[in-house]
Amino acid sequence: MAFGLCHACSPSTIKVYKWVDEKYQDYSSKYPDIYQKQLEQAKISWKNDGCDKSKPPGTSQDYCTGDAVRVLLTSDILGKREEGWKFFWVNTDPEKYKSKYGNVYDSLLKARETLKKQFDNKEPFVPSR
Repeated sequence: MAFGLCHACSPSTIKVYKWVDEKYQDYSSKYPDIYQKQLEQAKISWKNDGCDKSKPPGTSQDYCTGDAVRVLLTSDILGKREEGWKFFWVNTDPEKYKSKYGNVYDSLLKARETLKKQFDNKEPFVPSR
């Protein structure tokens, strides 16, 4: 349950590991088809949740935040970190959330703060609780 988002709203992605030299190593980049499909599904979820509309129909902003983080994480695995970052940063702008929902949840601000620091420092994206 990353960034204080609800359980159903929390972003997730599958990673592929291989046992090499007495330890597991991340082999996710060797399976781009898996992640391209996940990225497409995350963007479909974004639209289906109404996050692309100025006034989503009853969708919690936590769902939109989770969808945007899922796009970011999956893009990063595909080697499209900049593209994923742009999607996330533009689509989680607190001013846009204020106009959509009237307020901004702490979970959105926490996600933006945590992920921006990791992006700026070229660190892996790791959710905070």
